[in-house]
Amino acid sequence: MVTGTVVDASDAPLGGARVWFTGHRTGAAVAGPPFFSNVVTTEPDGAFLSPAASLSGSGELDVHASVVPDGSSDTLRLVVGRVRFKLEDPPDTLTVTIRLP
Repeated sequence: MVTGTVVDASDAPLGGARVWFTGHRTGAAVAGPPFFSNVVTTEPDGAFLSPAASLSGSGELDVHASVVPDGSSDTLRLVVGRVRFKLEDPPDTLTVTIRLP
């Protein structure tokens, strides 16, 4: 699961932005496809909660966010962090603040 907020360069929340995530393997990751999430829309306060899934075993991924601000057709792609994930319960959660330029 990936949770957090989307803000602009002055830290104002960006409601209505569409956000999704992909995980890209690091040298420590196991074989298998990276993780991915559904597209979610941020709340008026910029908050989001995006369930993510992986068909791989435990490992380490660099997490990339794709963000389309409300009213824009441009997709911004950013690296938002590195996460170790596992398939056991409880599920892993990565909390991020995505600051757009």
